[in-house]
Amino acid sequence: MAIASPALKQTWIFMGVFFNDISQGMVISFPSIMQTALLASDSDVKVDLNTASWIASVIGIGAMIGFGTSSFLMELYGRKLTYILYLSLGVIGWLCLYFGTNVPVLVIGRLLGGVSSSSTTSVGSVVLGEYTSPKHRGTFLNLKAATLCLGNLALHLIGQFLYWRTVTLIAIGSAAVALLIVLTWPESPSWFASVKRFKDCEKTFYWLRGRNADSDQELKEMVIAQKERLVTPYMLEGISVHGTFASFGGVMFLALIALWFVLPETKDKTLQEIENYFNHGKYNVVECDHIMAER
Repeated sequence: MAIASPALKQTWIFMGVFFNDISQGMVISFPSIMQTALLASDSDVKVDLNTASWIASVIGIGAMIGFGTSSFLMELYGRKLTYILYLSLGVIGWLCLYFGTNVPVLVIGRLLGGVSSSSTTSVGSVVLGEYTSPKHRGTFLNLKAATLCLGNLALHLIGQFLYWRTVTLIAIGSAAVALLIVLTWPESPSWFASVKRFKDCEKTFYWLRGRNADSDQELKEMVIAQKERLVTPYMLEGISVHGTFASFGGVMFLALIALWFVLPETKDKTLQEIENYFNHGKYNVVECDHIMAER
């Protein structure tokens, strides 16, 4: 049996992100079809305008949770497992919207949708950056951005013809396909390198990229970068975690004091006055003209 080329393998990685982002694009625009249906007189879930607005907007709270937690989890447990976790939360969120017959369940569904949408969007970009070769990376990342818009467009189109709960089934199907693909992914070689699993890193890297002079050089640089002992590890050994954080905190505090004296006050100032200050050290236009005349 022929072995798939690196380009085909990387495309397979992208397809997992693609189907998920279709679903996440639908998450963002879903209130446009759900809210009208909920406010209708024959709605099976009775809500007022205020409650419907909360159901629609709670995605923002979920998004903050997703952005805030995904960066930590993907460093601790890897890109693949983190992506699977948040993608699964998205599927559960869609199921809550499909089966929900009361406001709390719908709110939970939207909240989970926000968590999944924000986290998989950020982790997905990391995945494409680490799994794909420089030759194809730009194409995949641009297509990723377009896919979110495609999901958004698809929801508005099919929402004109289908009941909003039926639309959730389409989103669930897309997310489920994404989940099945992601389950076949290897772990990121960059994450393996970051946790000092260099044999696994090498094996996965060559599986994804193939073996040639460029990939050999990229892998070598990745491993060297992880093996080098930089400033922070020395500080951790010398003054422990608390001392390291205290040191960085002290530097930031001094930087804030410096900024206090260096940056000008911009309250009640026009953009022209601010520009004059940075160019000539004066807010007043007349004073600046006088300075320019002297020059």
